[in-house]
Amino acid sequence: MSSRDVVRRLEAFDAGGPLPRGATLHLKCADPEDLLALAFLRMGGESLPWAIGLKKPFEEARIFAVPDARDRDRVAAMLVELTPLLAIHLEHPQWAEEEPGDEEPPLRQIWVPNGSHVELLHMLNLRYTFARGGDPDRAAMLRILGRMAGYLFREAGRAGESTIVDGSAALREAFTFPADDLRQQHLGFLIALLEPNLHRGVRMQRAEEAERLSVSTSLDPDFERDRLEPVVERYNSARRSDPTSAARHEEAITALLAREVERRLDLTLEAVRVLEGDAREMNAGAVRLAHESTEARQRDFLWLEGQIVTSGEDNGFFPPSPETDRDARTGAARYHRLSGGAETFAAALIHFDSELQEDAVSDGQAIRGTITKVEDRSPEGFRGTVPVWTIEAPSSDPTKFRRGSGVCVAGVPKRSGLVLDIGEDDGVRRVEVEINGWKRRPKDESFAHVLAAIDPDLEGTEIVLLSSSLEGISALKSRRVRDDTGPGAWLTHGEGTPPPTEKADGEAAKLLAELEGIRVA
Repeated sequence: MSSRDVVRRLEAFDAGGPLPRGATLHLKCADPEDLLALAFLRMGGESLPWAIGLKKPFEEARIFAVPDARDRDRVAAMLVELTPLLAIHLEHPQWAEEEPGDEEPPLRQIWVPNGSHVELLHMLNLRYTFARGGDPDRAAMLRILGRMAGYLFREAGRAGESTIVDGSAALREAFTFPADDLRQQHLGFLIALLEPNLHRGVRMQRAEEAERLSVSTSLDPDFERDRLEPVVERYNSARRSDPTSAARHEEAITALLAREVERRLDLTLEAVRVLEGDAREMNAGAVRLAHESTEARQRDFLWLEGQIVTSGEDNGFFPPSPETDRDARTGAARYHRLSGGAETFAAALIHFDSELQEDAVSDGQAIRGTITKVEDRSPEGFRGTVPVWTIEAPSSDPTKFRRGSGVCVAGVPKRSGLVLDIGEDDGVRRVEVEINGWKRRPKDESFAHVLAAIDPDLEGTEIVLLSSSLEGISALKSRRVRDDTGPGAWLTHGEGTPPPTEKADGEAAKLLAELEGIRVA
């Protein structure tokens, strides 16, 4: 937690309720027809679902439940029913009604109440990705579910993704709540605090009442022990001797579980409505991140599923393992991809959110100042201009910029520059920056207000200089990790690439042999 986060938390306590976090919204919600709420329930001590709920805005919920979560066959049958519904929502090629056209595919979004529901996706990934036993058709369906759950779980760990959304995390990103971090994991607690026009005492009382009702995958222990456990015991006692009584007990169990699942689904969709009803503008970077999430779904999930549908599972298309990266290259590539996601997330949003820029200024990662001088330092005979700005800022602001630091102008990401000099005098920090990107006036209509970098009218303009974004470098590293032609590839890429002694010839072979102490005839 940064110092500004501490200040925001204290201000929220003083105000007696949540305060907006950020000048813009950082998450784009999908259209109602492309948004799906998903919630799980599990029995105490079990890792697989006891009940599952799906619900779209303005539609009735679909509830799936089994009388006893310890009956793995019934659980598998329930999950087989669930699989096509999730797959259709994610546009799985096996259920595609027509070939994809040239138009951009929509953002398909799945919302869950909190992080415990994301973790249960990992359990499904572990259990069913390589399912083989029993009926072959059922096993094939469960493998699709395992791969789908694995993709969603991995995607949830990528910063800035918009496909699988933790509802409580989305609200924490949009608001600062007057509560400790642990209590902020509870979606009902957060939504109750967001009720408008309430006295702080009433608001907190309602939040505490909401907090008593579980929203995680686990049921309230008292409810499970006192209400469900006796009915489950009666069901297990009657299912062999009295099928009619067993069916009646099963209906009672399903009704109790359905009520709990629907409450979680309603809270999840309420979180969506809170964000959609917020008066703040949508950050332009959030639209870009949503587009990249759709591209990631196409690349990381649908492509592989399409190959499996076309060629079969045993034709060299091996799904990602839920337990290991299998080799160092895959692990390194995934690490760089996740690192690149965090860089892209930060770079995409900060240019269009003044509060994020203030955070960067307070952390020394940006400078807020005024352009006091614009000059052309191009050498004689040089065709073109070398715009140099002199910027003055308060020396009391911390800074991590040094000579040679790469910078860009907030709101104009492609107008980049290089710090030539930085110094302080009489409480003023003076920074000289050579502009080397987007020197001319942009032709892009969305930047029509931006002047040429050498325009003297820029003098007196207040700007924020941000650190140059490193996004794209991690993506490049992720690709190069798999390159089997670079130095040392014979060590990192297995037996497919011979060591240098098998490739070298002529003078290079002799030199290598001398270095190894081997005499060459």
